[in-house]
Amino acid sequence: MKCSASLSFRSKEIREPEEDILQLFATLGSLIGQSLYRKQLEEQLRQSQKMDAIGHLAGRASRTISTIFLQSSKALHRCSEPKPV
Repeated sequence: MKCSASLSFRSKEIREPEEDILQLFATLGSLIGQSLYRKQLEEQLRQSQKMDAIGHLAGRASRTISTIFLQSSKALHRCSEPKPV
């Protein structure tokens, strides 16, 4: 991600830019960019964790439903077998 900004100061006299001020603004810009990038990565991680949790929940629900159907099928099969007299 790339961010850019410009500052303009008006003065009657024209001066050469001071290197330490330029370096300060470059450093601030870099820190802001890193912060924004980190926020994006954190949001991506949260979304990934949510999707992972949903996947685990769906898997557990599927296994539970499968177990219920299997037990119901066995119970129906036992009920339909002829009983010896």
